[in-house]
Amino acid sequence: MRFNKQVFFSALVVIVLAVLVCFRFFGDVILHADEFLFGASGDGLKNYFAVAFQVIHGEGSWFTGMLYPYGDLLVFADGQPLLTEVLSWFIEPDVNNGTQIIAIMNLLMLGSLVATAWCIHRLLVWNYVNPWFAVPFSITIAFLSPQVARFIGHYALAYIFFVPMGWLLIAGFSRTKWPWIWALVVSTVVLLFGFLHPYYLFIFVIFLGATVGWEVLINKLQFKKVKYLLARGFTILAPLVLFMAYQKWVDPYTVFLPKHFCSGGRPVPESVQLILLPHISANELGGQCLRRDGSHVYRTCGFAGVGQTHLETEMEGAHASHLAACFESGFHPRNHHLAVCDGAVSQPWA
Repeated sequence: MRFNKQVFFSALVVIVLAVLVCFRFFGDVILHADEFLFGASGDGLKNYFAVAFQVIHGEGSWFTGMLYPYGDLLVFADGQPLLTEVLSWFIEPDVNNGTQIIAIMNLLMLGSLVATAWCIHRLLVWNYVNPWFAVPFSITIAFLSPQVARFIGHYALAYIFFVPMGWLLIAGFSRTKWPWIWALVVSTVVLLFGFLHPYYLFIFVIFLGATVGWEVLINKLQFKKVKYLLARGFTILAPLVLFMAYQKWVDPYTVFLPKHFCSGGRPVPESVQLILLPHISANELGGQCLRRDGSHVYRTCGFAGVGQTHLETEMEGAHASHLAACFESGFHPRNHHLAVCDGAVSQPWA
């Protein structure tokens, strides 16, 4: 591909403007990333905790910070297994390093806004929009993305650039002369994102599958382009199969009850109804939905959390040092007591 000065410099302007916008709205967070929590209660606090606990106390993909004493897969706690694994290479397992982990998580989320703007600019240019005309729209689309709402609690889904990046990866199939090499690259990228959150994997598979299905439907695919179809079919199946195989391999929970009896002995049938129809309150599903029968450990499934009993956490204030203090004074599963720090009270993690 020939170097284009207009494309290069307009993309550079997009990056600079995106950084400036980030500083305009999140300047204090960027400069003091270890002092802020985007979410100080509920899922927000829990998802900071899950990553930090795994880096400091955990090992591998098994999470013991909740569901004591059995634990569960880290991915079910929104613990971003890929991120925790990488952070564990560089951060010492010391409770005083909790704020470092929080800082990195915050900066990664904010940095994704810049990456999103660049990806959107690239998409517009590939679709023959003037590079300079595309600049303001790239910034606007990136910062008005509804996915920004994930910043307040669902950090594993806050990497906004994934959707436009996925679009670029799919478009790359029509621009490459080596479809199978491209398929391997795309499959690897998508699989890695699946280890941040499985939703990324499923979103991409559905998106690519819909694209291929539409092209087949309108007879756009020709026989001489069958290798491109096969390469994209491989990209749809390979990461999905590998992810599911890995999960099956590391997950010791193989038996699920046809019915679960939670607080008060109320039966909860295991069906799609659990997801679509909230027939029982989250409070009734809290804490009492795990039981042991012989050599098998069963876990609950439902709208209160798939594979994870519902735990409500409340913390007043939004200072990361509060969370670090909690790591030290009671968030470790060996401590069987309530964690109380600076007026913040949480349910016991053990």
